[in-house]
Order: sequence, then structure tokens, then C-alpha cells
Amino acid sequence: MRLALKIASTLALFGFSTSVAIAHELILKPEALDTTPGNPLEFAIFSTHRFMEAEELENIELVEGAIFQEGEINAINLQEDPENNQIEGNFTLDNNRPAYLLAHRLGAVWSMTPEGMKEGTKATLEEEVLWSGKYEKFAKTLINASPDDESYNTPVNQLLEIIPLENPATVQLGDDLPVQILYKGEPLATSVLATYDGFTETPVSYAYYTETNADGIAQIRISVPGLWMVRVQHTETIEDADYDRHITRSILSFEVD
Repeated sequence: MRLALKIASTLALFGFSTSVAIAHELILKPEALDTTPGNPLEFAIFSTHRFMEAEELENIELVEGAIFQEGEINAINLQEDPENNQIEGNFTLDNNRPAYLLAHRLGAVWSMTPEGMKEGTKATLEEEVLWSGKYEKFAKTLINASPDDESYNTPVNQLLEIIPLENPATVQLGDDLPVQILYKGEPLATSVLATYDGFTETPVSYAYYTETNADGIAQIRISVPGLWMVRVQHTETIEDADYDRHITRSILSFEVD
């Protein structure tokens, strides 16, 4: 009994719950992270428990793709690829300046019932609802990273956003990369997870855990080269007829040479 209480207390301390443990993450994975002007860059958007392999096809009606470069955001057309459980898109840059590739999975409401999680709201589900949450996800990936770039830390105004405070293109192995977490544009004190492509095939497993300071700043120790992802989640209590919580997740991806 004491052990069970201790485990429950630890989970509460770190903000974990059953819904977090089974969470699908929204991954935005380019075919390559740098491109020559005039050549299309292909990318995939998908949900997964294993980073970074496509497991679940998102509803394309709830997914938006865009490119952020030199202060402008432009939408990208997306297509379903059910055979590979992913949504695909491509774009062509007019120059090879750094840019952020963006993805937004619009909010979808899931409810906890005595039989488990089911898609639907407090108003639409017929069975007993213990609580309902609106899940909204964001992802952004830095492409054409350049040591002389000064736009890497420009917010793209995602509701929950991860901002690198140092240029990922200058990060060396063994360095700490500082990142700031913003919610509605304000610093958020929270826990931060990070991992890299190929770390493990074990589902929902991260290479790194840390916490921010009061200014929403966390340090990520960069230990290997490759494609990295930093992940955060925030839950806000909401008074709404359809749901009780607004759960937002955000992922920042970048490459380390």
C-alpha cells in the first residue's frame, strides 16, 4: 500500500497520467533537412508511440501544414498516404535560407469513460464520462539550419511553442541547448522531454528528461548527432459544455551534425 501511494505521488509530482503514458505524438519528419532552391522538399506528418516511425494516420481534415521563412507563413497542401499511415506534403523554397516547417493538428475531444478513452464529448457520448479533454498538437522542424542565421529563435505563434535560445546549427556534441517554453506567448514552467531518431524502438521512450526554470527555460544535453525532438505538454482546466481540459502538445525538431 505504501509503495502504491509512493508511486502515485511520484506520478502526480512529475505531471504524468495514464493519458500521457499512452499519448500519440504528432511527428513532422522531412525527407531531408536541407534543400536546394527550386527542388521540392517532401515531408510526412503522422502520429506514433515510437519515434520517429509512422503508426497512425491522422484525420487530414484536422491537420494543417505550413512553412515559416523570413517572417512569413505560407500554407502547404497535404495529401493522405494511408498505405504508410501518414499525411504527405512538399514545397519548394525560392532560396536556401533557414526556415521552419510547421504542422498543426486541430483540437479533437476524447473522453475518459469506465471502459476507457473514447472519442467524443461530454455532450455526445451516451455512457458515463469521467472527464473530457480537447487534444491539440503542434510541431515545427528547422530546415536549412545555418550558423549565421538570426531567425532560429523567432516565435511562429503556436499556442504551445518551443523556442531554441541558441542556434541549433552551432550546437556541438556535449553542449546544452537552452530552449524556452511559451504558452499563449508567455513563459511556461513545465517538464521537458527530448529524444533523437533511432534512440530506441521501445514505445513512449525518451532519452532525456528535465524541467524548466521559472522563466520557462530548460537545458537539453545534446549527446549524439542526428535528428532530435524536444517535447512538452500543457493541460489547462476549461469550463466548457464539451470538455473539462485543453491538452496541448508541442514538438521542436532539428538536426545536429
